[in-house]
Amino acid sequence: MDAEKLRIARDKLTRVFRYLEALNQHRNPAKRQIHEQLWSFWLRDLPEHPSIQRGAANHSCSKDKERQPPGGGRRRELCSEGAASALDLHP
Repeated sequence: MDAEKLRIARDKLTRVFRYLEALNQHRNPAKRQIHEQLWSFWLRDLPEHPSIQRGAANHSCSKDKERQPPGGGRRRELCSEGAASALDLHP
């Protein structure tokens, strides 16, 4: 096969796979609501166990500061104590 025939074959094959991907997305749209999923497990339903600790984020950390991210806008920097805020798993 020369280079031109190989390029044409690759283009056709790429189009076929893009069509199949679009068809799959059309036939099987992504589930966007929790109640549409086959199953779900909420953090509040975790069992009571010494290795599982639930809690809120620590927003009173003295190391909290505002900083400017590279793309603009504002982002809050968390200290190490508040980093694993909603769920801490201990080995």
